[in-house]
Amino acid sequence: MGLENHRRAKEFVENVARRLTLASSQSDERNARVALLQYGSQAEQKVEFSLTHNLTIISDSLAAMTYMDSSSSLGSAIIHAVNNLVMLQGGSRLARRNAELSFVFITDGVTSAESLEEGVTAMRRAEGVPTVVAMGTDTDAEVLRKVALGDPAAIFHGTDYTALSKPAFFERFCSPCGQNGGRPDNGAVHTRHGGGCRRGEEKCSEDDRSLSGSGSAAETAYEDP
Repeated sequence: MGLENHRRAKEFVENVARRLTLASSQSDERNARVALLQYGSQAEQKVEFSLTHNLTIISDSLAAMTYMDSSSSLGSAIIHAVNNLVMLQGGSRLARRNAELSFVFITDGVTSAESLEEGVTAMRRAEGVPTVVAMGTDTDAEVLRKVALGDPAAIFHGTDYTALSKPAFFERFCSPCGQNGGRPDNGAVHTRHGGGCRRGEEKCSEDDRSLSGSGSAAETAYEDP
């Protein structure tokens, strides 16, 4: 990914969070919360911030987030996000019970195959809805297909990380979310050292997001290195 692309990914995550209708308080069950997980190799995962509606926490955490110069193990990152951002080990749920749980992955699709099937299974069990932001021209189509649960409409392609700052790409990514009347709640963004609010025909309501990339997750889920 590199430092500059890492910066672009962080900027994209913050712009998405600012576009969402975030919850007004912890008791607001209608609007979005976001979490971010950064990951690298099999044993490298860092929760940058847990599910929150607080834009100051999101912004400050992104500003303090450092580049994890490592290999990529997406499967273990998904498992870590489910076990630490969505559920607790005792079985209690951190994401809101009635929220739609979104997992957004910002990735180049190049990752270790280890634990990938287990990670996808864990996301299915958590009833997560994946969105994949695939950067670069050398992406692994099979990995992207698995993470997107076989749905090609869940994959957004960009030629490189500069696409994340282009208005046309950003609007295409965010427009299905239905900012007027949508109720995004739980989300995880995953940034891969190596997301989003795509919903296709589905409503972006009661949605906890988890973002992943270099690792991110959220009640309205995004992330991926």
